[in-house]
Amino acid sequence: MIMEDEFRHESAVETSHPDIDRAIEIHLGSDDFCYKTIEVDGSTTHLIKKKKKRPWKDQITFEDKDVKGFDNEEMVTFLILKISKDRVSKRTTGVMLVLYFIIGVPVTWYISIALGYIDPYSFAGLLLGGAVMVPFVCICYIWSNSAERSVDDRLYSTRSNFITVLQKMKDLKEAEFQKKDLEERIRRLVDRYQTRPIE
Repeated sequence: MIMEDEFRHESAVETSHPDIDRAIEIHLGSDDFCYKTIEVDGSTTHLIKKKKKRPWKDQITFEDKDVKGFDNEEMVTFLILKISKDRVSKRTTGVMLVLYFIIGVPVTWYISIALGYIDPYSFAGLLLGGAVMVPFVCICYIWSNSAERSVDDRLYSTRSNFITVLQKMKDLKEAEFQKKDLEERIRRLVDRYQTRPIE
């Protein structure tokens, strides 16, 4: 996420990509997103904007090094992946908040009073509240992983270059844990659908 106007600079050159926008619209079924590149002092930043009511708001940003060597079709797949994962992340956060206020807070109050902790904001009450939330956090973590796998499955079935995009993403990562995560995602898709080998 970025702050609005972060890239508004005298030397900034903003470029729209209507062909990529149309491809994203076809896949997502809405025109709520648009993709732009912004060049400032020779450095390129990639930006996904979302339509919120009338104005467009900066939604997701990433660096040029994250998509080095991507052609337009691969960029479309990458952007759809970014948007889909952003949606999953926000839904997970929303579910956690709803569970906390609808279930976690009342349960914490009830147990606190039942155990004699009149002040639920005491140290013991806070520990109890944390313990009550552990199952909800675990559920949300599992649900988030399942939702992200569902995003991978959906993209795999609709975007023929998805494995290539994941492979390129892996090659561009520097951290080993990021490489391993992407390799496991590729392997899971390949093993599940048995269509193409890992490069």
